[in-house]
Amino acid sequence: MVIASKYMPSRTRTTSKHFAEALSESLNRLKVETLDLYYIHMPPTTQSVEDLMDYMAEAYGVGRIRSVGVSNFDAKQMRRASARLEGHGIPLAANEVEYSLMHREPEVNGVLEACRELNVSLVAYRPLGRGVLASAEAAADSSKIARGKSSMEDSVMGAIQLIARRLGRSVGQVALSWLLRRDEAAIPIPGATKVDHALENAGALDWVLGDAEFRELEEVSSSGI
Repeated sequence: MVIASKYMPSRTRTTSKHFAEALSESLNRLKVETLDLYYIHMPPTTQSVEDLMDYMAEAYGVGRIRSVGVSNFDAKQMRRASARLEGHGIPLAANEVEYSLMHREPEVNGVLEACRELNVSLVAYRPLGRGVLASAEAAADSSKIARGKSSMEDSVMGAIQLIARRLGRSVGQVALSWLLRRDEAAIPIPGATKVDHALENAGALDWVLGDAEFRELEEVSSSGI
């Protein structure tokens, strides 16, 4: 297992002491001495990115965390974080942002490009489109996507259902396979509330989406970027 947790900066959490206390509480709740990955949950508003990276470096130096991540950082904030960590001899490991066939914003806002440039993993949350692509059953239930559905979403749903049937895979597995193939920097983290959900998600790892299917999904979802 890789165990990750997050620190949420706020107006009442502005010092290294606040950071250290929050990290201690997370370690105690998880009953571990070291976290594999510790994120800054959101870009800070009351302190600097550099200060937070200094706190991370201190925790890294004493063995309380093994790697440093950020979440919902834009490309400029990523570069600031990476540069500060580099001064401590520590790489920035990950930026966790929303990324899926339904939300391809990282491709146009500079985040994916920055991840490639800095050798940072893009940890994709909501890779199943906020649950719309969670399973073939969910995809077939139009009520799941009726509110606010766009023509792009309608096209994606139609294409992905046909591909899933053709390949004998679930809609969710096809969506995850597209993301895994889309860029080697991307690591999807689909949510799972049941064991069978987790097993279905894992089923995206033992095969590769074909060229024709990949191009088809690229084309139908491109209007969303």
